[in-house]
Amino acid sequence: MPVKVSPHRSVNTSRGVIRSRNIADCNVEEIVQELQLQGVTAASIMHVRDGDSRRRTNTVVLMFASPQPPKHITAGYLRVPVEAYIPNTPRCYNCQKYGRSSRACKSAVLCVHCGNLAIRLPTTKIKKCVNCKDDHSVSQMELGKRYNK
Repeated sequence: MPVKVSPHRSVNTSRGVIRSRNIADCNVEEIVQELQLQGVTAASIMHVRDGDSRRRTNTVVLMFASPQPPKHITAGYLRVPVEAYIPNTPRCYNCQKYGRSSRACKSAVLCVHCGNLAIRLPTTKIKKCVNCKDDHSVSQMELGKRYNK
């Protein structure tokens, strides 16, 4: 009986983040090809919205063929530290709760700013977070988590 063996997708791989303008200026295929000997199997360059357009950042997410990312990588003459990649926690845009998706949410639609039942516009000028009940909107909580403010 023939048996097919393949490596586990998430157990045998890890993701790490590097910040380097010199590396981020390269295209993804070139990054993967040059860093392949260091265990890099895939790469993606982060972008941010700048009005209606997207702007490239100096942040690159690398996938490694090992359970843990290395402490650093060497790219040409650069020694770049690698941080563990921690993805953002998903937020339901229906009920504004974290850790769930709006696809399966059966809760009422809540305003992102005031936390009240709302369709499109905030019902009050007072901001209130649905999650921590503090005086800020849920979207400001995400910015605070991301940038430690």
